[in-house]
Amino acid sequence: DIQDFWEAQLPAVYGIEYERLSNSDIHPYTARTDMDSITECARQTGRTYEDFRGNAFFCRLDGTVNYDNGELFPRLYNKFGRDVFTLALVMSHEWGHLIQSQTGTEFPLPVFQETQADCFAGAWVSYVESGQSQNLELEPGDLDEGLAGLLEFRDKPGADPTAERAHGSGFDRVNAFQ
Repeated sequence: DIQDFWEAQLPAVYGIEYERLSNSDIHPYTARTDMDSITECARQTGRTYEDFRGNAFFCRLDGTVNYDNGELFPRLYNKFGRDVFTLALVMSHEWGHLIQSQTGTEFPLPVFQETQADCFAGAWVSYVESGQSQNLELEPGDLDEGLAGLLEFRDKPGADPTAERAHGSGFDRVNAFQ
């Protein structure tokens, strides 16, 4: 559904064709996964599951979307009402990074990259909420649960917004999403 959205929107907004990911470019991983086998980001940096534990990420080096299906997704699924919308919202944020890559969007600070990805996720949610999605329909409470899941990855109050892994405060993230 996220890919269908961007396939229509990227040409309309940016004037370029969207390059769809294949199933082999979307990688769930667990503690048993050899990270080197799924993403160039692990191969280039020597990172292990512990480095990626509890996370989802877009790897610019090989254009893949990766997510922890051993801990992150089960935790979010159980914590936020056993509704797949929270998981879809996390993935739509990662797709925001994919869109940044395809459009050549560059920012001086990581926090700007993260909040733009939140903005792109919000655009997709608006599409779903408006009834244009052929695959998803929001149920009462889905948006609240999904945003609560997104806020699991906010920076703590007083955190340095220039830090390498800054994602923005809760206010930053919700504002960008809106």
